[in-house]
Amino acid sequence: MDIQSKIKMALVYAGFFILSAVVAVLIFKLLPGSGAEAEGDIDGLKINIGGGFAGFMISFWLLQFVYRKNITPKQALTLRGNTLDEAGHYIEGANIAVDGLTLGKQQTRENGVFEIHVNAQSEWTIRADKDELTAVVTIPATQVNQTIQLILKKKTP
Repeated sequence: MDIQSKIKMALVYAGFFILSAVVAVLIFKLLPGSGAEAEGDIDGLKINIGGGFAGFMISFWLLQFVYRKNITPKQALTLRGNTLDEAGHYIEGANIAVDGLTLGKQQTRENGVFEIHVNAQSEWTIRADKDELTAVVTIPATQVNQTIQLILKKKTP
């Protein structure tokens, strides 16, 4: 999991915490003598809570349950291909990068081969360069299972 995903997840759980705390305060302030209670058994641990704390725990657990059931993580895919020059010769050692992916930069291996792991989305823009040669290609999701051929051409000034 990259740092950006970890930050998003931390923000989601911070939001759960804040929303649950608001529910707890509302129960405590508006219904001080309410019978809001939760009790049960979780893996052998007996729980019996009441009042605002019960409201907090119930809403926090409910938010997590709904989030996990309805929000699916992005599917990881692999973009595979090779780099060639205009004459059709493989280019080993070309720099490959995918726009928006900070950790996906790499160099092509023997026969110009590359593999970059990405999250599922509608399209990806792949950039390749070596010395005075360059290529930029946008790959739609419908072509993700095909071998991508990047033909590097001389950079234009």
